[in-house]
Amino acid sequence: MLLAPLLAVAPLLIGAAGAAVFCGPGANEANCGFGVLPWGMFYTIPAGALMFIVGLVVFIVALVKKIN
Repeated sequence: MLLAPLLAVAPLLIGAAGAAVFCGPGANEANCGFGVLPWGMFYTIPAGALMFIVGLVVFIVALVKKIN
């Protein structure tokens, strides 16, 4: 559950770091391959949200079982 936000923004972080190191300032999809990676967030944000919700439900169920 704690890694879900990191999973959701991982393409942005990897793309920004790669573009800054290898392509220089002003890099975008047209002139740098790393500029394309943030488009992957269309897939990773829903996956991260789903992972967070499932983790939250599992946590609540475990907490209720521990209390009872």
